[in-house]
Amino acid sequence: MKAETRDQVLEADLARYVRQVMFRGLDEAGQRKLFASSVVLVGCGATGSMLANHVGRAGVGHLRIVDRDVVELNNLPRQILYDEQDVAEGAAKALAAARRLRQINSTLKVETLLVELHSGNVLDLIRNADLVLDASDNFATRYLLNEACIELGIPWVYTGVIASYGMSMPIIPGQTACLRCVLGPEPPADAVPSIYTEGVIGPAVAAIASISAATALKLLAGTEPVQQRLVHIDLWETTFDVLDVGLPQPDCPACGQPRRYEYL
Repeated sequence: MKAETRDQVLEADLARYVRQVMFRGLDEAGQRKLFASSVVLVGCGATGSMLANHVGRAGVGHLRIVDRDVVELNNLPRQILYDEQDVAEGAAKALAAARRLRQINSTLKVETLLVELHSGNVLDLIRNADLVLDASDNFATRYLLNEACIELGIPWVYTGVIASYGMSMPIIPGQTACLRCVLGPEPPADAVPSIYTEGVIGPAVAAIASISAATALKLLAGTEPVQQRLVHIDLWETTFDVLDVGLPQPDCPACGQPRRYEYL
């Protein structure tokens, strides 16, 4: 699409986003930044489909989805972009999500990559993005993303959900503490609860992913400073806790000096 044609489309599309533009935390300038933004989403399961739904509807310009899984029946209670037809077809999550997002927002450019993210491809997959959204399901991938985003200077948002609780935290290289600063070394896999041992409920996914999505819009719009906080909520216990994570730690192997990458 030619630039001038794209501009015309975006002008017309402002009517779609009138309620967002009216919100003083975003306004028209912020909305135009969303139009011009590029986001990489790593994982498109429960958390990922919720994040994709929010940012896709909000008007981001380009969304790259990295996921190699297929839709299964047990995904449907919490993965909002999929349905029984996707299960019957054995559809790839990234492709099914992209199809649904294009129905929701025809101006959104969706790119799908049916690959597993690893140290050999992560830099190429996220390079030139304005923001990376974590919707992975393991800490090894998150620690890899942490290092890759630090290396490229790309902000990212960590999101984790298990059972009825989870956490969300923005990470801005050079400005905020990174994931390794806050969580320390990667815990052993057998010491970490997962949905395979603890289960998960859809409302918890929706609530926590929505916090991350709001943070994403704030980062992309650039209209207000992003608070350096880790948010933890438990919907079943009805608790909401906020932890100030502070500045980068000088002795952190990921973001300190000298850097000592362990995953990248």
